[in-house]
Amino acid sequence: MNLASPAKRRSLLYAYYGICGFCMGAADLVPGVSGSTVALLYGLYERFLGELKKLADAFRSLLAGRWKGIPEKLKKLDWGFLLTLLGGAAVAIGALARVMNWLLENRPFDLAGTFFGLVCAGVLVAALSLGRWKALHAVLCAVTAVASGWLFGLSAGPVADPPLIAYFLVGALAVCAMILPGVSGSFVMLMLGMYGAVIRALDVLDWGTLAVLGSGIVLGAAVFSPLLATLLKRRHAPLMAVMIGLMLGTLRILWPWPGGVGIISADSSRATDGTGFAWPGLSEAVWPTIWGLLAFILATAAGTLGRRLSQSTRNATLETAKTL
Repeated sequence: MNLASPAKRRSLLYAYYGICGFCMGAADLVPGVSGSTVALLYGLYERFLGELKKLADAFRSLLAGRWKGIPEKLKKLDWGFLLTLLGGAAVAIGALARVMNWLLENRPFDLAGTFFGLVCAGVLVAALSLGRWKALHAVLCAVTAVASGWLFGLSAGPVADPPLIAYFLVGALAVCAMILPGVSGSFVMLMLGMYGAVIRALDVLDWGTLAVLGSGIVLGAAVFSPLLATLLKRRHAPLMAVMIGLMLGTLRILWPWPGGVGIISADSSRATDGTGFAWPGLSEAVWPTIWGLLAFILATAAGTLGRRLSQSTRNATLETAKTL
């Protein structure tokens, strides 16, 4: 099969979706980084949100007992795209939970610097997508950045033995954050003192707890994703300005201040929120800066290549359809 063929490009595109999903899952494990920022960077955010909205519509029909319309709604989903993306994210979360926990404890500065560069790349892509900026957009962006920067400075101490209902509620809140670029579901968990408990449940595969957490995630996504998709369609530019502000606010906790993105011991007896302002020494800032620059360059390049591949495959598919 030749590289220029539509089928080959489609295979490469699905591999790209899987890699993007993996990166989204890895990002969602880190307090201060949203997997949706990765989706935005790689040009998949609006499509991902649209698929979530379709899935949420089917879920609401199920809850309301309108079963007849569910098969038709499910047929509208792009299952290949959605399952590849979410499958990549699930693999990352399952495989990297322990690794991320170790990095958060032992390399918080380097991890914070790396994701600082990633979020900066997301800010650049989002800002360019707006094209012409208006005064309203600039004000919305600035106000959101300041407000979210202050909000991200708040955090609670770790909860040692949370009840099951806490997992359900934190799942519903965290997924709303995950769907928004610039807002980290993991950081919401950290702010509420639940991050260590959730990472432990993932690490030891506590299926009962994970099922409760997953139920909260499903409900939160079903309620929030249609609202966000509607706003993005009707008020695209103002909403994008707010998202850029959220990502800029995230940078307030991602620069490697002492504590980085937050240190949490394995038994949750020790936690540093990573939100205190103190300028790091030169020796502390060198490697995080290098990792941040590398992440920015690689993420920008990968995003550009992915968007070109996606557009090329879409054009080739349309041309093939016309000849049939």
